[in-house]
Amino acid sequence: MKTDIKQVTNIYISNPTNWWVWNEFCDKCGEQFRSSNIYSSSKPDENEKDYCLSCMREMIDNKINKRM
Repeated sequence: MKTDIKQVTNIYISNPTNWWVWNEFCDKCGEQFRSSNIYSSSKPDENEKDYCLSCMREMIDNKINKRM
């Protein structure tokens, strides 16, 4: 789950322009695995499910291939 989605200008990047930042939490266990100090050039997909590495490994090990 993505929260606090903001479009920002980062003057410390060589080509200052608008970037996107957000916090990201696992939709299964609730653990935060992405903080707003990571910049992206594209707006995040708010409808996409988000999973931490631990939950993704568990789903792979249990051969869970459906969306949770």
